[in-house]
Amino acid sequence: MRFVVVQEPTETWAVFDTTVDQPADFTSQCLVGLTRDSATWFAARCNQEAHPEQHGCDIVRCEFD
Repeated sequence: MRFVVVQEPTETWAVFDTTVDQPADFTSQCLVGLTRDSATWFAARCNQEAHPEQHGCDIVRCEFD
């Protein structure tokens, strides 16, 4: 998977883009400081966007900052 959920030292969660090893961005929101549930949801959505042909969907782009 390109986008993965990681726990931050502050006990919050982030979504990282493994191709650049930086936090992902979703609709101009840097995906850090999240709850685990939110990070899991965002990672799933970003991975769907990264491979839309596997999921049959067209969603908002996920990018890194």
